[in-house]
Amino acid sequence: MKNRNQNITMQLNGRLGNQMFQYAFGRAAQEKSGGQLIINFYGVEQKDREFPNQMWGDSLQFFNTVYQKETMAPQSFWRKYLSIKQRLLVYLRGILGKTFLKESKYQSYENLSGMDKWIADYFKKNSLYIFPIRTDVYDVGRHKNAFCLAFFEDEKLFRDIRPALINEFTPKAPLREENVSLYEAINTTQSVCVTIRRGDYLSEKYRDAFFICDENYFIKGIEIIKQKINNPVFFFFSDDLEYAKEFSKHVMGEND
Repeated sequence: MKNRNQNITMQLNGRLGNQMFQYAFGRAAQEKSGGQLIINFYGVEQKDREFPNQMWGDSLQFFNTVYQKETMAPQSFWRKYLSIKQRLLVYLRGILGKTFLKESKYQSYENLSGMDKWIADYFKKNSLYIFPIRTDVYDVGRHKNAFCLAFFEDEKLFRDIRPALINEFTPKAPLREENVSLYEAINTTQSVCVTIRRGDYLSEKYRDAFFICDENYFIKGIEIIKQKINNPVFFFFSDDLEYAKEFSKHVMGEND
């Protein structure tokens, strides 16, 4: 029998963007399960101590988000909230993810092979949303607590609670005075955000895996937007502002 008061436990990864995706999935799951949303921030707070001023840590605290916060080592978190069977499967996932499932773990559920889909389904039956990185849907499982360890970067997983998420992702702090003019410009035009990430994506360690959006990608995207939207106004955001300024001048023209 399905547990209608199942808690949703989550081991958080990444910074603000990733945290928002994971929270959104957790909240959508919570709406269906009727339990609490319990998030472990141990990993990101460890990163915050290791790399201060790089926006690690609990970024969700700055919004109207609602969750029970935990900060404990993963093994302790699992012992507190997961059954013995669930813990064994979490350990197994770690082993499989480094061996014959290594290439599959970043695939969407729809693109998995037959055997990999069976494994993903078996995990899900045991209330574990840990493989693949993006699961297809949440379904209240057979255990007291569900466990989530993925990025869930798919809008369809939580679009049913879009109004609630818009409210919960509203910042708690008031708008800063220095940002008022920018906010008004974005709010009163056909604004389009262009986010260019460079920084660590250009490093030897991450370039091959993550740097997939080159200049041609942005140029093509801007041209598509111009065809679909009347009088779009592009706002560029980047961790390399000097590059973004030069690129915007190149693409949009000096006076745009």
